[in-house]
Order: sequence, then structure tokens, then C-alpha cells
Amino acid sequence: PLPPFTVWPQPSQEPWCGYYTMRSDWTPQAKFMAIDGGPWGTTHQHGDKLSFVLTAHGAKFIIDPSSTRYASNEPDSLISVQKSGFLHNTLTVDGVDEFRSPGTSDEAKEPLQNRWEHGEGYTLFVGDYSFAPVKPVRWERRVLFADKSYWLLQDVLTGEQKSAEIEQNFQFEADIAIEFQGSMTIAKAPNGAKLVLMPLDGSLKPQITVGDKTPHTSYWPDGKPKQVLYREDGRDQMHGRGWTGRSTHKLMPAPAVTYTGHVKLPAMLTVALIPLAPEQPLSDLPKIASHIADGQTTWTLPIRRGRLRLVTSTASCSVLRQ
Repeated sequence: PLPPFTVWPQPSQEPWCGYYTMRSDWTPQAKFMAIDGGPWGTTHQHGDKLSFVLTAHGAKFIIDPSSTRYASNEPDSLISVQKSGFLHNTLTVDGVDEFRSPGTSDEAKEPLQNRWEHGEGYTLFVGDYSFAPVKPVRWERRVLFADKSYWLLQDVLTGEQKSAEIEQNFQFEADIAIEFQGSMTIAKAPNGAKLVLMPLDGSLKPQITVGDKTPHTSYWPDGKPKQVLYREDGRDQMHGRGWTGRSTHKLMPAPAVTYTGHVKLPAMLTVALIPLAPEQPLSDLPKIASHIADGQTTWTLPIRRGRLRLVTSTASCSVLRQ
């Protein structure tokens, strides 16, 4: 029998493991997201706090950038474990990606404090990461799953800095075709399914990277800048975004879409992630509205039986049913 739930951890459970999942159903066509919201772990540590994966309509869209084998003697090998934060579905601030801050724990000592809320027609995740002491900036990621149909992702940046250069990265599977319409990203799978990334505020602009071999600076894992991302079997691993590994002997090019730009802090960056079935046109995209008053932005999200209202500020967010 199929599990009787579509979210994990279940509402009655204490969240210890750090993975949060939400799905529309248990069919192969399900809309599904998993978010990494836990400690770094005692093994296999990557800079992937608040990163996520997303599948829908039988297609893998946003993926965890997988590793190759750890070593290979084949002449065309291109080995990488892909641990650095900038390679994942995360943010960078002034070029600084995730790192293990001094004093952070590798494992959970008590139930995690991420917000994991469920109501009629929605599931909400909220977690955070601090770039201190390298950057005095705190990043909070909010993900609202509306009516088991689409997601609203909001990245909130606060801190002592007045402004920052931001990169908001989305790593796609190798077989996904990418098209831009203005600031909107249309990702199309071989089966015709689509995932639309629709920015709703902010001024970041998208760019695509596929198989970049240019050395890229990372602060993972110790908070110090480096271009050798990892060293294994006597080889330096140096490269940029746009790869997946699949445990083969070499990296495979895969499109990474990165929204970049300069923002004033505090800032809220809001993006709708909308799956469309192969037969659905872009005209089926939900009409999401916003209203700003008294320092808050209210997002109105259409669902099958009414509307959800997400009231947000840099300090808080709440969900109301209309």
C-alpha cells in the first residue's frame, strides 16, 4: 500500500534527520520537492544547506549536482566530488558560498528548529543559514507548496551590510533544455513537461552555465577562499558550475541557471516554481498577485478552491486562507 502521507517529517513527528519532503501524490507524475535543512552530517558533507531537488510530471528538473567516481585511470576522466556550495541550489553573497562556520554541529543534538507548517492547501518550510564570520549576512529560505500544485520560493537576506552581489543558483538535470523569456526561465524535459521559474520581485537577471571548466572560487568547507575545490587521488578538482556526475568517470555537462545582480539589504527575492504537464501551455501559469503596505508584501496565490495569502516581510511570514 502507498504511504498515507505526502509530507515528511509527518506533523506528529519530531524533525531530527534534516530532510524535508513534500509531494502531490505517490504516482510517477507527482510534483515532489526535498529540502536539506539539517546539520552538515558526520560523513559525505557538502555545502548544501537549504538546497533542494524538484521533480514533476515524470521528469527530474532541479537536481543535487552528483559526484563522479572518486578516482579513474581513463584518459578522458574528469573527476569531481562536487561538494562546494556554489554548485548547489543555494545562494552566494559577494562570491562567498556556504561553509562550515566555527562552532556549528555536524549532527543534531535535539529536534531541528526549522519551521515546518501544514494547513489546508499548503505546506511551508522556513530555514536559515548565516554567512558570518566571513560576511555579516543572514539568509532565510522560505518555501510554500501551494495546493500541491506549485511552489513559491522566497530568499530573505538581512544583516549589517548595506548591499551585496547575489547569485541564486538552480542546477538542472543534463537532459533539460533551457529558454529565457525576459527574467523567466522555461525548463523543458524530453517528455515535454516544463518547469517555469518566474521571478516575482527583485532585479536579478538569469544566465546559463553548461560545463564550465574555468576555476571558480569556493569557501567550502573552512570559510577560506580557494580554487582547488577538492583534491583526490593526487588530482586537483578545479571547475565552475554546470555539471553532474552520476558516479561515472567524468563530469557530464548539465545546465545551471544562476540569477545574479546587486541588491540593497535587507532584501526579499521571490520566485514561483511552476510545473506544467506536457500538454499545458504557458497561459496556464497561475496569476500570482502582490500588494505592498506597512512594510509587508501580501502574495495572493490562486488554488483550486479559493486563494492563499502569504504575508511576508524581512522579519516574518504567515499564511492565510481566503
